[in-house]
Amino acid sequence: MLNTEPIRNVLLVEDDPATLMIARKILEQKGYTVETADNGKTALEKFNTGSFPVVITDIYMPEIGGIELIERLSQTGEDPVVVVISSEKDISIVLDIMRRGVYDYIVKPLNRDDFVFKIDKAFELAKYRNLCRDVMQEREILHTSKTDWNSWKEAILRRNNEKIDLNLFHNLKTSFSQSAGFGGLLSIIPFIPMQAKKIDGFYQVPEEIIDLLLKNSDAARKTFEKFDEISNAISKNYQMKPVSLLDLWNLVNETAVGLEPVTAIKNQRIRLSDYKEGARERMVAIEPDYLKSSIQELMINACKFSEENTTIKILFDQLQDKFHISFINSPTQNKFSSRGIPQGYEKLIFEPFFRLHGSVDERFETLDFGIGLTMAERIIRKMNGSIIVRNLLDHSDLSKPKELKVNFDIQLPLLP
Repeated sequence: MLNTEPIRNVLLVEDDPATLMIARKILEQKGYTVETADNGKTALEKFNTGSFPVVITDIYMPEIGGIELIERLSQTGEDPVVVVISSEKDISIVLDIMRRGVYDYIVKPLNRDDFVFKIDKAFELAKYRNLCRDVMQEREILHTSKTDWNSWKEAILRRNNEKIDLNLFHNLKTSFSQSAGFGGLLSIIPFIPMQAKKIDGFYQVPEEIIDLLLKNSDAARKTFEKFDEISNAISKNYQMKPVSLLDLWNLVNETAVGLEPVTAIKNQRIRLSDYKEGARERMVAIEPDYLKSSIQELMINACKFSEENTTIKILFDQLQDKFHISFINSPTQNKFSSRGIPQGYEKLIFEPFFRLHGSVDERFETLDFGIGLTMAERIIRKMNGSIIVRNLLDHSDLSKPKELKVNFDIQLPLLP
């Protein structure tokens, strides 16, 4: 049976004695067990030796401040729910804090009812995160016991649908609340009454807030456009077109050339292997525009989650009745404190709103909802193909130690 009830321990980090005393008293009266620290360094030591589903922290503190503490907590793999309490009202600073995966921001001085309400909600989120961990552990157990994909799907269907829905919608809520667009709007709107002045029936709002509203509104619009794109990709009847493998090579190369601004972000390169003899004669059936969208998504994904100054290799090969396009990259560390694809997650990364990485480099300016790979996989599937992902050890350079790589392999059926 899944244990979804987190313990009611709170780590309260605050260097102001008065605020610390008030917050602690309020929490203890509500039945929470409170551990305190007056700086980030002490807080990390206590967090590493205890169990705290929720961490409440100030921003400006000695030794290790709140922002660095938040970053270090995100690297522990424990995924605590973080609530910030601060007197900082600069909207740009507040938004920067919220983008770091913070659940909520509470302005000092504390309002008792508001404080209690938000901490209760933080523990509700901790409960759902507990549920997600247990579901993931069940999936790993299924994988370890060598249950095949069909058996895994049958087990999912037998499982309580409510638990699966909670997992899906928690991922969706987390994506929306931590990303630009929806999350930014939710963060900005409460600050409008604090910053606005009412003059002759009109509100006078600082230009900076309006600019941020417009920016995040545009991000929200792009999100809905992306959802429409995925919906169309899944529901549309494809007009399949026979193309030669040489034409397919040219389509992939054209897509790679168009992504030069993306590869420049981390000083990366995309390198294609040569097409082989006979590529003019052999054929596959594809919908070119949608296949290009899928290939572009896989290339961008490889760039986002590859090390700086590395090469993403794209290899082409024919094996029996399949044509393979392999995207091979040097992976960065993920939120599980490992590189590559953790065992048991090879199928999960194609599920909607599932993210193997906690956050994405903002320089890429892409939506961070965990739906890009879902779209790519659905497109390939509608062309009677498939995508598999696996880790591999690169032995190509004998002068260097074997290097772990990630390989996304598209397989398309060759026409007779």
